[in-house]
Amino acid sequence: MSVPAIDITCDRCDYSGSTGVNFGIFKYQTPFGRISLPRTLGWCHSCESVSPIEDTDQVVRLKSLKDDVAELESSLAEEIANEKKSRPFFARLFSNDQPDNEAISTLRVSLANLSQELVFPSVLATYFLSIGDSHCLACGSSDVFRFPRMPTGLDDFYSEMHEALLQKPS
Repeated sequence: MSVPAIDITCDRCDYSGSTGVNFGIFKYQTPFGRISLPRTLGWCHSCESVSPIEDTDQVVRLKSLKDDVAELESSLAEEIANEKKSRPFFARLFSNDQPDNEAISTLRVSLANLSQELVFPSVLATYFLSIGDSHCLACGSSDVFRFPRMPTGLDDFYSEMHEALLQKPS
């Protein structure tokens, strides 16, 4: 398995490198379980390197939470299907009872809570309304610079040219 890498060159400090540091699992622990932490790539002055930086954009956070809800729905459907398969044949054939076990109950509660938070944030209000600075997800420092978002497919277009995409004004 390969990890996508991003080539980075700085025209101010002559830093040049390649990183896949933004890939991985980043989660917040909440009373409703773990939710994904949106992140972007940036420079951490404390680490003195390229690091994953917390993305505080509200639209990005909302999309991330919606993705988590969709993942929970999928996990719940899969768990219900597995529980149905584990029942004896005649029990499946003649029973209309919905499968239930601890995992299914936990998934249902988490799904209900996160769905409610999407409509009326209360517990996760600070998550959505985070106005504070982004933090480095490697060391926790807020002394970071978030790299600008680049349009998708930009690397493909410029890969043969190897020229700077943003030029300093003359």
